[in-house]
Formats: sequence, structure tokens, C-alpha cells
Amino acid sequence: MSKDASNPTACLSHARFNDQHDVDALSNLSAKLEGEIRPVTGESFKISQDRRDIHVGQNWLERINEALDSVTLLIAILTPSFFHSDYCIAEMRHFLACEEKLKRNDLIVPIYYVAASPPVIFPAQAGG
Repeated sequence: MSKDASNPTACLSHARFNDQHDVDALSNLSAKLEGEIRPVTGESFKISQDRRDIHVGQNWLERINEALDSVTLLIAILTPSFFHSDYCIAEMRHFLACEEKLKRNDLIVPIYYVAASPPVIFPAQAGG
């Protein structure tokens, strides 16, 4: 059965600070995951993300809860900031309650995120 392409399959839960600090790295990861999963499944795989899917004037808490209630997976980007965010913890609790209603415990995909600088390349030493 094909999923409606307009409805997200997963929701990205992350501390917004990390995405902003790392110049949209988490938004780019979300887009990359969407693109990489489709060829494997043959179906659209949309990931709901607050900064992309919640528009000015919308009740953001209501929209996040609606997304959490309707998706199959929660992709949690785990960072120290995630665990210090009341909003991230609330999203996790909300989705855990959804999982419990379904009698499942395997619908959260944790990604342990650490930003890394590009490697430093040293020029070859002369004569060496």
C-alpha cells in the first residue's frame, strides 16, 4: 500500500541550536535521508521538520504534536543540547506514548550527532 506522498513518514526531533550552529547540517541530513530511502523502498519518504513544515501564524506546538501523532518513525538527533531542551524531551515523551498505544518499542531511530571539522591535510614534508 502506497503512502500519500504529502504526509510525512517520519518526524525529525532535534535541538534547533545544533542545526543553526552547524549551518543547516541537520536540515541537510534530513533531505539526504529522504533522498536515500526512496530508491530502497520505491516510495516517498518525507521527514517532517519544524523549520520547514511550520509556517508563520501556525500554532507550532499543535503542528508538532499533529506530526508526531501521524508519523511512523521519530528520528531523534541526540546531542547534549537535545537532552537540555524541554521541547525535545516533550516530543520524545509524546512519541513514546504513541508507541505505547501501538504496543511497539521500535519506532524511534536515534542518531548520535557530533559535528566534526574537516580533516587537516598537511603538505608532504620535503625529502621525506
